[in-house]
Order: sequence, then C-alpha cells, then structure tokens
Amino acid sequence: MFSIWLLYAFMVAAVIVLRRKRPDVPRPYRMWGYPVTPLLFVIIAGWFVGNTLVERPGPSLIALGLMLTGAPVYWLWTRKQRPTRFTTETRRRGEE
Repeated sequence: MFSIWLLYAFMVAAVIVLRRKRPDVPRPYRMWGYPVTPLLFVIIAGWFVGNTLVERPGPSLIALGLMLTGAPVYWLWTRKQRPTRFTTETRRRGEE
C-alpha cells in the first residue's frame, strides 16, 4: 500500500505540473475544483505515506528501496533502446 499511495501522489502531482508547464494543450476533461482538489489529494496521500513510514518503517523502506532500484534499470533500458527506436522511426518515414 505504501508504494501505491506514493505513486498515486506522484501521478496527481504530475497532472498539476503538466497543466502549469503546458497550458496550451487541449483538456478533454475538466476536473471539478482544480487546483484545490488535486492538491488536497496529494496532501492526504502524502500523509498516508508519511504515516506508513512512521508506523511500519521496515516494509515501507523495503518498498521504497525496491521502487528506487527500478529507476536505474529503467534508465539503462531506455538508454539502450533509444538508438534502435530512432532508426526504426526514421526508416518508416523514409529518412535514412
């Protein structure tokens, strides 16, 4: 549950950040109460995460460590894949 709530908080915070950085992108869905509603959600999810860290530090730190080990793996995976994807895309467009 720790990692789920942490990812929920990041996901909703990303919506806020993207709406600030890219205000010109069309919004097919308008959120009721924006920006108060997502900010409240991020605060409450942060409280859940903080409470879990205090109440059950062992499993929470294991989950956090597992999530953090995924970051370098993702970085290496996407770095390794980039040249292949680029050449495939350029071949499709006819630019070699």
